[in-house]
Amino acid sequence: MKPLNLTTIVEDQIINKILVNRGAAINILPKYMLRGYGEIVDDLIPHNTIVSDFCEKASGLDGVICLDIFVGSWRRPNVFVMVSSQESFNMLLEREWIHGMSVVPLTVHHKIFFLE
Repeated sequence: MKPLNLTTIVEDQIINKILVNRGAAINILPKYMLRGYGEIVDDLIPHNTIVSDFCEKASGLDGVICLDIFVGSWRRPNVFVMVSSQESFNMLLEREWIHGMSVVPLTVHHKIFFLE
């Protein structure tokens, strides 16, 4: 089964390869995407959380940033954790985003369904 990827508008820019992960606990934004929003590293809010990847390799965060995501006619601000590693996605949305937007991810059909 393929992962669920979205293309949507983030801070007035169309972004593809947004991975929706029902098991993730945090929204992730790779550091290379930061310059696309006109932000710089100095704009990040410092944070002392340690995250671990699938191989249980721990790493620190570069900071957090809040970005608006538009899906359909819905807009929702989201806090993203900035990581320095190279990822195969441009953004990862976690389960709180799924519940906050009241959507049901349909991974088999590669779509999201709005409950409201």
